[in-house]
Amino acid sequence: MPAELRLSGGAARSPGLRAILGAATGAATRISAREEAGAAGAAMMAAVATGVYPDMAACVEAWVSPHLGPAEAPDPELAATYARLFPAYRAARQALEPVWDRMAGHEDG
Repeated sequence: MPAELRLSGGAARSPGLRAILGAATGAATRISAREEAGAAGAAMMAAVATGVYPDMAACVEAWVSPHLGPAEAPDPELAATYARLFPAYRAARQALEPVWDRMAGHEDG
């Protein structure tokens, strides 16, 4: 099965952000209609810990999968653009590491 991002909350409501995340990662995106996903995740861990479900995979199948919308495939043209630009992004990020280290240390000069 290809990689898939499952989104909830604000990210799930934004078609543009879904397109960016899908293209940048090469993964399909799916929207979860479940409200309070964070609280549901905590409840899921408790359900597994107390033996209601044998493992997280079984719990996810029961608690998450029924709330997922259809998969949205990444836009191939946008994915190609991100793939082409990623080396420049990586180089810029690496070049800025000393600057960020200085700022984090509140160093002068």
